[in-house]
Amino acid sequence: MLQHQVESSADRHGEERDPAQNISRLSPQQLRVLMSLADGPSNKAIARDLGVTEATIKAHMTIILRKLGLERRTQAALLAQRILRTRRRGLPNKPRTATRSRRAVEK
Repeated sequence: MLQHQVESSADRHGEERDPAQNISRLSPQQLRVLMSLADGPSNKAIARDLGVTEATIKAHMTIILRKLGLERRTQAALLAQRILRTRRRGLPNKPRTATRSRRAVEK
């Protein structure tokens, strides 16, 4: 259902059907804010993590939504999650190595 909302929002605003197509329109800081949404933190938490004010994050969110043709923060968060999943799928699998726990090393 939210995917439909993302698509219909983009249609109404004359943007690309897929908001991910507009990612390149974001500044590096806006992209950091967008990707921070993937885990669902509040604007206040994102601001603290990035070392800016909550008002700055709100301003970034307004611009991000406009540039991506989205209406809701939730849509942006879902897009960020989709981007992260896509990036993870594109990464080569690292062989798992056996690691020793810190306690075992200290003994």
